[in-house]
Amino acid sequence: MRAKPSSLFLRFILCCGSFLVLGAISRADTFTGTESSSPIYASIPVIAGNNLQVTVTSPDLASGNTTEALLFDGQGNLVAIAAGNGSDGSSVIKFTASSSGDWSAAVANDASGSYNFNMSITGETGTGMPILEQIFAGHTSLTTEAITIPSNVGDFLQLNLSDLNSPGVQTGLLLFDASGNLVAVASGNASNGVDSVIKFAVASGDAGNWTAEAITETSSYGYDLSVYGETAGTAYAPATTTTPEPASLSMLLLGLSSCALFLRRRWTPPSGAI
Repeated sequence: MRAKPSSLFLRFILCCGSFLVLGAISRADTFTGTESSSPIYASIPVIAGNNLQVTVTSPDLASGNTTEALLFDGQGNLVAIAAGNGSDGSSVIKFTASSSGDWSAAVANDASGSYNFNMSITGETGTGMPILEQIFAGHTSLTTEAITIPSNVGDFLQLNLSDLNSPGVQTGLLLFDASGNLVAVASGNASNGVDSVIKFAVASGDAGNWTAEAITETSSYGYDLSVYGETAGTAYAPATTTTPEPASLSMLLLGLSSCALFLRRRWTPPSGAI
């Protein structure tokens, strides 16, 4: 029978333990979703010297799909790529970070077909939590794609709509909650006076599939729409919807753009957010 440690010994261990846990702690972050065409990114708060490992697996490998993983440094440079190099057909990247900052890992597609994925990231010790970011390309006209955003309560959604090829054309962006209520409108509120940005918190009772739409008041335009902050799954574009008539859209933006972004609730960044 082993002797029970004395209370003094336990206090000594606890005291030492309190010193041992000080400082940055490496985490293990996991994401799931479906990759179809554009890469799906996850930000990684990194400190120089971190030994990063990014692993992408898929239950769909038996269907002939091939996983692919990408790693970018804090300046957006592609520093590593892997495609099916794991023993089970997964993609694995191991890399030592040369600089601190917000690095990015991405799940990509080699055009062999869409696939469900699991992405795990370990080794990062920077502050903040990794979040997914997706970019959708589109063009406004009489119809526009409605981007579905699966969201959980407490998610802090951020949508950035950028005009690609129509200088001077002001963009417009709508956000609907899981019940289909219009909760936020933005029109050229970015620093350049053209792009549109929405930041919004998912409140209690509002979990589910939220929706974002790019809109136009006058001229159509090509755009990139980046979506990040959702934790219930990856965003997707399942269908097209009719854009409001220019007259009604003009009234909508006139009445709501003065609110900057918010109709019902003001977005408040989480504590410690940059």
